[in-house]
Amino acid sequence: MQPYVFVIFLCLSSALQALDLPDAEQRALESDPQLEALRARATAFGHLATADAQLPDPQLRLGAQSLPLPSFDVRDEPMMQFQVGLEQRVPARSERRAARKVQQARQESLAFEIAARALAVRAAVRLEWIQIVGVQSLIELTGERSEVLARYSQALSDGVQNGRVSQQALLEGRARELRVKGTITQLRAQLAERRAQLASWLPAQDLPQMLITSGLPAPVDFDLADHPAVLAANSEALVAEAEIASARSAFDPGWSWSLGIGRRIGSVPAGAPDDTLLNASVRFELPLFTRDRQSRRLAAAEAFHRAALNAPVDARRALAADLERARTRALLFADLARSYIDEILPPAREAVEAARDKYRNGTIPLEDVLAAEVEVLDIRHELIEAQLEADRARVELAYLGNL
Repeated sequence: MQPYVFVIFLCLSSALQALDLPDAEQRALESDPQLEALRARATAFGHLATADAQLPDPQLRLGAQSLPLPSFDVRDEPMMQFQVGLEQRVPARSERRAARKVQQARQESLAFEIAARALAVRAAVRLEWIQIVGVQSLIELTGERSEVLARYSQALSDGVQNGRVSQQALLEGRARELRVKGTITQLRAQLAERRAQLASWLPAQDLPQMLITSGLPAPVDFDLADHPAVLAANSEALVAEAEIASARSAFDPGWSWSLGIGRRIGSVPAGAPDDTLLNASVRFELPLFTRDRQSRRLAAAEAFHRAALNAPVDARRALAADLERARTRALLFADLARSYIDEILPPAREAVEAARDKYRNGTIPLEDVLAAEVEVLDIRHELIEAQLEADRARVELAYLGNL
């Protein structure tokens, strides 16, 4: 009993560890290099916001005064001094506040970009996932159709020998069988492509052989103004506003102070002050000629702000167009799928049962029964394609609804 228990345990463990759509979304978010880069940039702007609010570093000033020329003999000149001092520039408080505000606005802008990127990653993973599930279903169904068409071709071949079926009908049946094999090849290639695309979002992750269907989030009423893409576009205007404040701060004067000590080297004449002297000064910036510098920078910042105000408008219009298209496609293909399920598929299946009854009674040949079965498989194929299109639209609606 122990080997069987071990096998059952392995099967249960693999089932519990099977990758589903929410897991795939989370792993894609954790491994996306663009998200990691955006987070690092946001952290960098946070550091810059703190750094730009600080005073500049003080400057150490070394110098000499009244150095005799051309002898350079410092002992012969009583006014000769060696000086050492400190100088500190104090920018206007508005300048430091504006610099910090610019970096904080950039950091907030990146927060919206991170949210927009995360939403786009989720949508991409969902789209690849539902397409893989759809292609898997189409491959399975096409395999069934291939088997039925092989039986159909054999029945036609028997009918030709019995004189009930023309040679032309047999050739057409065999052509349909061969075309289905080509369709399977195309679907398998499409599946491999979709799996490779999904694997690119999930590095170092082994995909299951068969992906299982996962429910997509259904968005309720929402406002596109709250979409991360719109908020990220709107944050560009916030950064531009901060740049305007930074340009205006250039009109506010800064100032600086310096403090130093000078010491005479030569002989001090009788009655002269002590040989150690204090030097102090205060300097004020005079922003008087601002027309071609500060004023131009302010005008440029305001122009950039006007340009940035158009970004959220453009983003919202694009999303509104996508929303209208996605809603229309979701409704149309969902209605089409219901029509197949409720109106088209049931009569086709009834026709198959009726054909089987007639075949048992000997009123119709086997190829007529198989033709009815092929028709049902064709309808199921069209149903899967309609459901896949509806799922694609639902993925886009979930993206637009910020889900």
